[in-house]
Amino acid sequence: MLPPCYPKRAATLPKLKLTAAAVERLKVERGSRVDYFDAALAGLSLRVAGPTGSRDGCVKTWSVLYRVAGQKKVRRLTIGSTALYSLAQARERASEVIRAAAAGRDPAAEKQDERSRKPDTIENLVEDFVAKHLKKKNRSDSYVSGTESTFANHVIPRWRGRDIKSITRRDVAELLDEIASATVTSGRREKGVGIGGPIAANRTLAAIRKMFNWALQRGIIETTPIVRFELPGSENRRERTLSADEIRELWPLLTKTGYPFGTFLQMALLTGQRRDEVAGMQWRHVDLVE
Repeated sequence: MLPPCYPKRAATLPKLKLTAAAVERLKVERGSRVDYFDAALAGLSLRVAGPTGSRDGCVKTWSVLYRVAGQKKVRRLTIGSTALYSLAQARERASEVIRAAAAGRDPAAEKQDERSRKPDTIENLVEDFVAKHLKKKNRSDSYVSGTESTFANHVIPRWRGRDIKSITRRDVAELLDEIASATVTSGRREKGVGIGGPIAANRTLAAIRKMFNWALQRGIIETTPIVRFELPGSENRRERTLSADEIRELWPLLTKTGYPFGTFLQMALLTGQRRDEVAGMQWRHVDLVE
């Protein structure tokens, strides 16, 4: 039986028995958008938006639909991206929203009020930076998702609740040292399980440097703690070109694989273009004569 705060019209929308693996696999066509509703929790929605323009992947965002007790209007509250919220975390948050709506509260309105007076914590800065900067710069989905994961796995667990103005160069140095030595624990993993390494520390430095510079430009902070930091780990880029024999062996396997992945890789081999360029290719970019 649906909770009274759940919109009745949602019964006609696609429902799935969501699992972590299913969330990872879900994809939609370029330019399209589909809302999948969780069969296990009425009201929880996973919005999957297909690639558009230069984006090379799908954007997946959790939200919850509800009706405040005694009201007819359907409201939607965005929870966050799948990079920041696991399925279990999204269900927990959606349940909180549904309970609040059943009690006559409007969580979406409360969130709006909270944003207008929210403190400058690291979590709020990350949320604003991702929404107002990263996602407005036509960055690839893989880049945005990777940066969100860096914040969720390395930055927020260590600095949760901290006022951004209290973050010092020493805090940054200690954070990077801990990540490089794989001692920072992720909020998504079992407590005490370390993740990280030198390359993860590099990615974290790049992410927080851009975030603090953005905050500095917007007048949120007066100074940035990210000054004169070298990359914690060395990165050795390797380039390798397939030999003619390797291409001859690979080609029929790609033909057998077919569309989309086999065809995609064949086009990349033929043109020598990067992944993002091939993914965004249109017929007007192809000259069949020349």
